[in-house]
Amino acid sequence: MEKRPALTPLSSPIVTAMKCSRCVASFAQQRKWNDQKINSDNLALPAVTNVLLPLTIKHGSMTVDRIRSSIVAILMKYEVLRTGIRFDQQRGELIQEVRPISNDTNYSFQLTCGVQSQQEVHALLSQEIVKNFSQIADGLLVRCHLIKMNFDDAEYLQADDLIVFAIHPIAFDLNSMGPFFDAFTRVYDLNGLDIVDTPQYSDFTLYEHARLNDSTLQFSIKQARIFWSALMDGYDWNRNIPLPEISRNEIKSYSNYHHTIRFTLSQELVNAQMKFTSSNNVSMFELNLAYYFIFLYKLAHGNTCDLCVACAIDRRVLAEMKSMIGTFADLLPYRIMIKTTESFTDFVLRVHGLCAKVLEHVEWPYQQVVTSGSDLSLTDFPIRFEYISSPSFLKRKETTQRKMKDATLEPYTTEKWLVGNVAPSSDFSLVVAHDSDEKTTDYTLQCSAKFYDYDTLIAMSRQFKHILLQFLSANSVNTILQRDIQMIDNHALLLPHDIEELKITCLNRIPVVVNTGKYTIAQTHWFFRG
Repeated sequence: MEKRPALTPLSSPIVTAMKCSRCVASFAQQRKWNDQKINSDNLALPAVTNVLLPLTIKHGSMTVDRIRSSIVAILMKYEVLRTGIRFDQQRGELIQEVRPISNDTNYSFQLTCGVQSQQEVHALLSQEIVKNFSQIADGLLVRCHLIKMNFDDAEYLQADDLIVFAIHPIAFDLNSMGPFFDAFTRVYDLNGLDIVDTPQYSDFTLYEHARLNDSTLQFSIKQARIFWSALMDGYDWNRNIPLPEISRNEIKSYSNYHHTIRFTLSQELVNAQMKFTSSNNVSMFELNLAYYFIFLYKLAHGNTCDLCVACAIDRRVLAEMKSMIGTFADLLPYRIMIKTTESFTDFVLRVHGLCAKVLEHVEWPYQQVVTSGSDLSLTDFPIRFEYISSPSFLKRKETTQRKMKDATLEPYTTEKWLVGNVAPSSDFSLVVAHDSDEKTTDYTLQCSAKFYDYDTLIAMSRQFKHILLQFLSANSVNTILQRDIQMIDNHALLLPHDIEELKITCLNRIPVVVNTGKYTIAQTHWFFRG
């Protein structure tokens, strides 16, 4: 299984339990809060996506009352799931504060009976991803939706029924799924959970803030500041946005409405990808980031060679963080210059070098070490990239199935909706999910409905598909691996028969979006094979 390079802490500190119920928000929480603040000035409006963990009963039965009491026990143990996030005017900073348990008011709950088909289940899952249930300031961050496939006794869930958890991303990420699933099944079996003095997410927050003020680490922080400043020096927002006909002023006004297209690469092309990465000693993350850079360059019709995207990365750098529930994802800028006479292989190797340099300084949050007053806030980055290396927690049933006393639970994986869990809140994004065991690669393109309509995104996805086909078709792979001259500029963005059609349909701006809805994963499937 391919893995991205691990983050290595600069020293060997330990996160200890401090029993702190009120402290400054973590850097990841600050970014999530700012993201949502940009999405809407009213924080009561929904986040772009909740993180979804749907579980299905394989065998046996479970009682609704015990499920609900188990949720309360989990909230007692994992304080981040009931932590309010608000801006403290007196302190002038964002703080997190643990809220007390109050019956069943610390989480949202719904029971739906009589669901008739898998299509209805998928529709409900899509709705949960964008469900407006959370109250960030009050610590209401968790929702449980029980889905019964019949109208039988509403006090019990039977085989094939679902337990769906939706959790706000300010308190939860994909790597929190495993610890949460373990805790839920354990507390259901034991009808309670021991509250021991294990480190909480707030302890990690105190740890990361303390390290920034550690005098022994100031040289490393200074080196990181020098690196990030040099990397982003001279980057011009007004000139370097590759999205056609979108200005910097428009980017600042964000829309919660998106269009999404997803497609799956053919087996032949996935094999070609894996062969290329193996032969050139690069990662799938680096290869797909290179695709994305070239695609953006082509979208801009070559008008800008200076490109930058924000990439998501996980900051679980210490062993005790691996089993911790919370949000550890951060964004880092990846900037590169396109050389039009460069071969594709040489460009990928240059992307590889960029990624290696970024990883040297990845421990220090970009937004905390950049020069004060910089206009290059990652919250404002309109273009983002997300890479998921599988097999993920939800796909490995042989390791994630949990046998309890009364039932067997496993993740619900019938539909490929998981990528909706990580759809970045940006104006244009690409999510790549690669499973090295099953040898599959899925792509999800997402754009703000404020800038492009759905037909335009379809046209863009066809263009991106064409880029992939050119660089990874069976005929071109051998040429690339032999380092034959494959100039980036020699590859067309459009299929010949698409040119006339796209002259009319592609890149049509829409001045006003009316009667559009938040994107749903079920609406946006677009698969191709070969």
